Amino acid sequence: MNNVDFPISAVIPTYNSSQFIKDTISSLLNQTIELTEIIIIDDHSNDGTHSILNELHQLYPEKLRLYFLEENVGSSEARNIGLQLAREPWVLLMDHDDLAAPDLVESEWNRLQELEAENPGKWVLVHSAYQQITENGEKLPGIHSWRQL
Repeated sequence: MNNVDFPISAVIPTYNSSQFIKDTISSLLNQTIELTEIIIIDDHSNDGTHSILNELHQLYPEKLRLYFLEENVGSSEARNIGLQLAREPWVLLMDHDDLAAPDLVESEWNRLQELEAENPGKWVLVHSAYQQITENGEKLPGIHSWRQL
């Protein structure tokens, strides 16, 4: 699908995420609906995250936008910086240790379109259910959902 039809940016604040960040970014690069851009705000990592991000940027220079902060400001501020940099009207917020199901963007986009058809212009947020996993990749029991607002 052409991402012109799906104006969605992703924002990932990260700090010392060398163990996770490659998988997180890969899960976004392999969506059934292509994201326009993936913005990664590195919050002054000191564990090798910087090198991993640069390697990935060499592979996907048109898709990944990297920003390296000169001091640690915390994940909330790093996320806010990413939101300011986003070029698209819709933004997918991810944490550096999140893994997106391959159809996450498509299912959220479809749900947003359903909501817009019912009440145009009233929606600012769509949130999916999620499954928790351990650092070793073991799934914890239960799927967690948020109430639709």
